[in-house]
Amino acid sequence: MQHSLVGLWSLLSWDKVYADGSQQPYSDEAVAGFIHYGPDGLMALSIYSNQAKRLLTAYAGRYERVGGEVLHLPLAGHSPDGIDRAKKRHLDCSATSLRLSTDFTDAKPPFKHQLMWQKLSS
Repeated sequence: MQHSLVGLWSLLSWDKVYADGSQQPYSDEAVAGFIHYGPDGLMALSIYSNQAKRLLTAYAGRYERVGGEVLHLPLAGHSPDGIDRAKKRHLDCSATSLRLSTDFTDAKPPFKHQLMWQKLSS
């Protein structure tokens, strides 16, 4: 059964996951954030350092859910190079939790981002 993405989600964790299965927090700082998926196909995301109170990433735009993936299609954001470029996220969604992950990056060693979210409201 596929659950709805629609609603407001709170960030629980953001980790780097390596090809060998090991993982570590993305940042040494505690992170927090929110993502909202609207029933109209609009979304907004904001992630910030909970300690330094600085923005790490933020964007808003449209989204499309396609099977086990969601495409974020930013129209505005804090980083101009991310606007108008689709961001593919693999998803695992239940009624109360959401895992979004990316493909492996070109970093050495390569890793993928994994973000865990908890649903706050529908």
